[in-house]
Amino acid sequence: MNRIHIKTMQALVAVLFTTLLFGCTKYLDVKPDQKMVVPSSLADCEALLDNRSEMNYTYPVIGEVGSDHYYLEDVNYNAITQVGEKDVYLWDANANINLNNWRGPYKIIQVAGQVLAVLKDIAREEDAVDYDRIKGSALFFRAFALMQLADVFTLPYDKDNAENTLGLVLRNDPAVNYVSERSNLKDTYAQIKSDLVESVPLLPTHTTIKTRPTRVAALGVLGRLGLVVGDYALAEQATREALSYTDELIDYNGINESSAMPFFQFNKEVIFHAITTSSPMLNASVAKISSALYDSYESNDLRKVLYFDKNADGSYAFKGKYDGEQNSASFAGIAIDEIYLSLAEALVRNNKLAEGAEVLNKLLLRRWRTGQYTPVTFTERAIALGRVIQERKKSLILRNLTWMDLKRLNRETAFARTLVRHINGATYELRPHDLRYAFPIPLTVVGTTPSIIQNER
Repeated sequence: MNRIHIKTMQALVAVLFTTLLFGCTKYLDVKPDQKMVVPSSLADCEALLDNRSEMNYTYPVIGEVGSDHYYLEDVNYNAITQVGEKDVYLWDANANINLNNWRGPYKIIQVAGQVLAVLKDIAREEDAVDYDRIKGSALFFRAFALMQLADVFTLPYDKDNAENTLGLVLRNDPAVNYVSERSNLKDTYAQIKSDLVESVPLLPTHTTIKTRPTRVAALGVLGRLGLVVGDYALAEQATREALSYTDELIDYNGINESSAMPFFQFNKEVIFHAITTSSPMLNASVAKISSALYDSYESNDLRKVLYFDKNADGSYAFKGKYDGEQNSASFAGIAIDEIYLSLAEALVRNNKLAEGAEVLNKLLLRRWRTGQYTPVTFTERAIALGRVIQERKKSLILRNLTWMDLKRLNRETAFARTLVRHINGATYELRPHDLRYAFPIPLTVVGTTPSIIQNER
């Protein structure tokens, strides 16, 4: 990235900083410096989208904090000073959510919108390939950020009530004086789908820069969306197409079991690299894996040794992060194994049991010790679905997907369950259909922007 592009990116970021709360009057009163460089070329747009610290590393972490694949002991919980994080851990209805969970993704949306606005004034004929790729990338980033926000700030999707359920602020206009109002959930997911569908033919199939979106990544997110909204035909179609471009899996037999970090950053299963903001609750030194989850792995399942380290007290910590770093953030991108699991679930839900088993077997053969895995066969839909969901839970730990799955699956009697925490002698529960599955919008946002309605409690 050359110096002029860096200056362009920094200038626009400075302008965008004045609107981070999107709709807050006191921020709208701040006028950007007219001397600042305004993006006007494809190279400028590319520089903005390549700013990985803003576009790839700021997704909401609260879904992981609120999930139940881990727990904290009293001494570790009490030692944490961030009250908002502790409230999220206990599903406090009045938690003051860290602003970054809202602001980070909306900043991505603002940048994407700015790029799309600039592209309208550039002749595509100047460089059609780069023009399409950059436009597709902006559409992808906007959709991806919206979906991450919807995972944590809206209630589960119900097609019969989605039009009457609060969705997100759909910020398609980068103008500073944009009025921020929440749409309904139907329109929110329609926007996400529209952006992704438009991005697919514009994006390249592959890239060597894994922080950039690709066609496979967009199709992978469409697969997620299909599962969330119950459109299993869409989920099947999108994930089938994604795997038609690339379906290579890591053979876990080739990984050093004693490694403290078994998976390196940008490994071959990673299609699109992204991570969440950090949370002290997820630090491996304090976050202990649920014994029920650990015990669900059989002895020859290599995930059991590659995902977990035994602590001195006999509990287990998670080490199998796909971002290749030991930090308090979570991988939030797209990986091939997720696409396999999404396809397997979609096939089973579409009553294609034999195909679903075939897809699941192809994945698990590369997760078990060589020669020890017995391929599954599916004859009953309910049993098949239960097995696929179980393998999804065992494979996608700290991928920023657990909360999304909890929300959508709690609408089904077979998978609905109550989450339980025990802290300082008290018991806390989160039951299926609870309004707390939509986290409160940060108080700073609703307090300064009256047009944004807070989630019900």
